[in-house]
Amino acid sequence: MSVRNLKGHKILVDANVLIAASILYTGKELGLKDGLKHQFYNQCKTLINVFSKRIDEKIGFYTKLVDDTCDKVLRKAVLNTIEEIKKNNSEVEEEKLLNAFSVIYSESLRRLEENKEYLVKETVNKSKVEKFMAEVLLFFNVTLKREIEKHNPKIKLEKAKNIKATSWKMRIVRSARIEEATRSFPYYGVLKRKFIDSSPDLGDIELLAQSMYFNDFFAKTKTPFYLASTDHHFVGIERNKEINDFVPALIKNILGVECLKPDQILSIKK
Repeated sequence: MSVRNLKGHKILVDANVLIAASILYTGKELGLKDGLKHQFYNQCKTLINVFSKRIDEKIGFYTKLVDDTCDKVLRKAVLNTIEEIKKNNSEVEEEKLLNAFSVIYSESLRRLEENKEYLVKETVNKSKVEKFMAEVLLFFNVTLKREIEKHNPKIKLEKAKNIKATSWKMRIVRSARIEEATRSFPYYGVLKRKFIDSSPDLGDIELLAQSMYFNDFFAKTKTPFYLASTDHHFVGIERNKEINDFVPALIKNILGVECLKPDQILSIKK
């Protein structure tokens, strides 16, 4: 993409994007043709490269929260990547991968520090962020769960079955409603498992609150703002468009923040 496409934009980069763009090891001793890299390395590193070509425009930035999160989870992210590589490459010796861990981790840490150099480290107004956190907590604990439950096929099915079929017309309506309920939003179970049964952690809540703070700040100068992330709590679950857009659309409509995957940001045309 042309880096000019993001001119005048501001993008808060989540820790998972920085980490994914940092986990790459090309040592031949592992016997991997393309080396070892994070599953989201290509799209995340491509986005970081865009920032590196326009450092003076200060498009991408991060916060102390993002920095601290990177420090906490990099080691685990490297181990998870090793585990994923082992799972998908049965010929690779697990012992070789684990023995190379310290080298891979050190290389990832070096790349992480390098990637952060292409971003600006911004500060936030803590009291304002704390107020936004209350809105984010309400969104995930109440609003989102309520919106997901609206698509619960069991509830729709019960309502449809309770329709009194007092005439042939009502029997047709009842039958149609039952049919609609059984076909209604087939991915309800996935959303329930990901968002009702498992809520985002406090760090995610705070990051989205910080995003609301920056969104308000940049709105004063009509500067487009986005949160770049690979976290499903912000950017959805990759199944199909319906399920993928469900949560990001609610976040944008209710909290005002547009959360995008790196490849979606790279596709921005304006």
